[in-house]
Amino acid sequence: MEKIYQIIDKNKNVVNTIILDLNLNPDFVKLAYPKCSYKELISNISWDDIKKQRDKLLDESDIDVLKCIENNSSCSLQLKNYRQALRDIPQKYTDANSIVWPIKK
Repeated sequence: MEKIYQIIDKNKNVVNTIILDLNLNPDFVKLAYPKCSYKELISNISWDDIKKQRDKLLDESDIDVLKCIENNSSCSLQLKNYRQALRDIPQKYTDANSIVWPIKK
């Protein structure tokens, strides 16, 4: 089995994509690219999987929307932006491995 990593420089540019055998030292990426960050890519991820994850996160944030409704108050701009960013994922990204998931604040 293998893992795929994207190596990212300090300017957030992808400088390399590497495939590593799982038998290698797990710190290999850190050792080989000490001044870069990296993210593991999931190979063969489908858009159906992405949409399921997105829908799960939207469902989890529904409770916050319901609290706003119950309290007769408006939802925070952060919550609105988070939910909109989740809804925009299928339109914003063409590659499932390049998705940057929004963070609920």
